[in-house]
Amino acid sequence: MTISQQAASLWPQGKRGCMALAFDLDGPTGDAMLNGTLWQKADYFTFGAYGPYRALERILDLLDDHQLPATFFIPAWVVENWPKQCQAIVGRGHEVAYHGYRHESFYAISAEKQLWVMQKSREIFWQFLGIRAEGFRTPSGDWHPETPAMLLEAGVTYSSSMRGDDRPYLISVPGYERPLVEIPGRWEMDDYASIAY
Repeated sequence: MTISQQAASLWPQGKRGCMALAFDLDGPTGDAMLNGTLWQKADYFTFGAYGPYRALERILDLLDDHQLPATFFIPAWVVENWPKQCQAIVGRGHEVAYHGYRHESFYAISAEKQLWVMQKSREIFWQFLGIRAEGFRTPSGDWHPETPAMLLEAGVTYSSSMRGDDRPYLISVPGYERPLVEIPGRWEMDDYASIAY
């Protein structure tokens, strides 16, 4: 059996591979919100608000047209401020996962603050969306060594935060029998780098 035949036999129905579509619906969060300039410069708000106001509906229509499921990582603050748009994601059969409360840098905040962010996000997701999310993507693309244990404690089963491979892998967490599943993203496939810089 050739290598390509072996690879083909790994996937059902003769498929040759798979991919996951994921969107970060950040809204006007991130640095502008964290350093206070969001409320001083209207262009920060309008630039970020384009996602939930206009782009989201177009993305959902495109996914419907091609019958593609996707995951949307959303800061809970965005869910609070655009509940109908976020409810439409769930209503159309897509997954919604955690992405901080206000797009915090998980590397820069304590484990206690991280847990608070997760608890607050969990409450908001339940209140506005009626779901308990299982996925998480760190807004800052990094975390403390304590973060994986905190995520398991918060009910998260998988992360899509790290860039350690082009395939999913397991993160062993000391003190926990169950590992955290990591589904790595790829910076070269992320439009943020080209748009922001």
